[in-house]
Amino acid sequence: MSQRNRRRSAAAIATTLLAAAFSLLPMTGASAATGFNACPRGYVCGWSGTEGTGQLYKTKSSEPTLGAWSDRIRSYWNRSSEDACLYSKADYSFYGGGIYFDDEAGQGATGYDSSLDRAIKSIKIVATDRECYTTAWPAWYAVKSPKPMGFGDLNNDGTADLVARDDAGRLWSVSGTNGSARYLGSGWNGMNLIIRHGDLNGDGREDVLARTDGGNLFLHPGLGNGTVGAGHWISGGWNQYTALTGVGDFTGNGKDDLVGRTANGSLYLIPGRGNGTFGPRTLIGRGFNQFTAIVGAGDLNGDGHPDLIARASNGHLWAFYGNGRGGLASSRLISTANWNRFTSFVALGDATGDGKPDLVGLSGEDPSGNLGVGYLMPGNGSGGYAAWQVINMDWWGLNGIF
Repeated sequence: MSQRNRRRSAAAIATTLLAAAFSLLPMTGASAATGFNACPRGYVCGWSGTEGTGQLYKTKSSEPTLGAWSDRIRSYWNRSSEDACLYSKADYSFYGGGIYFDDEAGQGATGYDSSLDRAIKSIKIVATDRECYTTAWPAWYAVKSPKPMGFGDLNNDGTADLVARDDAGRLWSVSGTNGSARYLGSGWNGMNLIIRHGDLNGDGREDVLARTDGGNLFLHPGLGNGTVGAGHWISGGWNQYTALTGVGDFTGNGKDDLVGRTANGSLYLIPGRGNGTFGPRTLIGRGFNQFTAIVGAGDLNGDGHPDLIARASNGHLWAFYGNGRGGLASSRLISTANWNRFTSFVALGDATGDGKPDLVGLSGEDPSGNLGVGYLMPGNGSGGYAAWQVINMDWWGLNGIF
């Protein structure tokens, strides 16, 4: 049995849960069969005896109640391609002293577990282990900004939205207004870079860029309702950039641009044409291979020009202020804290409602054993950020935020 999953189960009980809807299909019946090998591939199986003995129960779909099999299963095996969540209460609940166990995809014969011996009342089959107790996407809420940021708002309601990729490669757009999510499609684990920062095709809606492992760049046009359209191929060769970020209108011509760094540390402005394509790049800096992350931050210092932030290898954070003409005016060390704690961080506009662009970060396991923690770094309006603050302790099981 996975001890990692048991720790997640305990933490989940103390967590505020989000509601999620799942399709509930009729269960497959039981038959007399003995031995773990009696479980067909693609099924979740249970037996009335220990070690795969006695009668066999099998299902390929989520079951909110097990009927006659409720509290009868003593041993089980997940031979499906997804996670099986085994609950001691009906309707996938573990409130009021209930427990659950996440039986990972293809984990094999679990055998006997005293905590679930004759205590399984419902089974849920899901794509990610997060869905055993909450939604595949993270909780996210923001305060409506008093002014448009020009980026970070996929559904055009004036509130910063979060985009998250789950472990199964599905992409979700999470509304900052009510925490609901829109499904943006599957297969996104095949992308080694996802960028969202403004309107790249000139239709007034924020878009999403995605780069494949082969270096092809695709534009997914925003539809203005929190979703995006099918990807349009832009060009190949984008793997030459070891860092690539949207920056908004860096040149002052009303069209949103990109900034990319190559392996030798050269920093380039890649100007947008406003139609979903980009013009010839321009060198704007050198020596940027000392930075492990580069992010378009919006206008940090209030001068009307978008800026960059960069994390140095020692974890310190630097700001590089744009001059409004496609170049950099100056730079400043803005934090000596350990920003290496973040596996990813993203600028998504104003989340606090004060009109200043903020930053959101995702960390890995913290000293308390939490497996994924979301942080907010509020912009201070003078070129940097106020102290970071924890906003969610359950951002584990994600494959990036954007």
